Amino acid sequence: QTNTTMLQAYNCDRAPPGKKTEVMPAEKQVYRPEYVTQHFVHYSAVTALSELNRTEYEKSGFKWKGRAFPDPRQRFGHERTEALMLHSKAVAVQDTSGYKRMCHVENLKMPQRMQGLCRLGVPWPNPWPKDPTTAVHKGTREGYAYNCFVNQQIEYNLVPRLIDELSKHEFLIK
Repeated sequence: QTNTTMLQAYNCDRAPPGKKTEVMPAEKQVYRPEYVTQHFVHYSAVTALSELNRTEYEKSGFKWKGRAFPDPRQRFGHERTEALMLHSKAVAVQDTSGYKRMCHVENLKMPQRMQGLCRLGVPWPNPWPKDPTTAVHKGTREGYAYNCFVNQQIEYNLVPRLIDELSKHEFLIK
């Protein structure tokens, strides 16, 4: 597709909107300012709770698990009513190396430990299957396996607004 914005190019998440179930150390976080004492780019924040030693941590009512991560006070925000973050970044050479094999539907037939990870987004068409693992069609006509979901709020609400704003600056859209 020509004239695709970065917002559209990165609007493809591994989990359907509102369906994330795993906590990852690299997830972006929103905190009350007084709770965060330090923050490092690409690393979790140092919070009032994570600064505590084991004794202080347990005295605060939490069970020590070897370290203070994940923060027991954290929760997933509701992507449709609270906050939505779209992570865009540069695509490194190693992210596209071997994509013809790793992104192909035939790769899904291999044992999971041998599949590798397709880092290029191939979005599931609407309507999304309830369970992608049992979907009849798992890929495009060209044979690339579906592996992510387009956030409709971004695609149909934010993208048109972005394009409208960009069109006011003709030199940005060619």
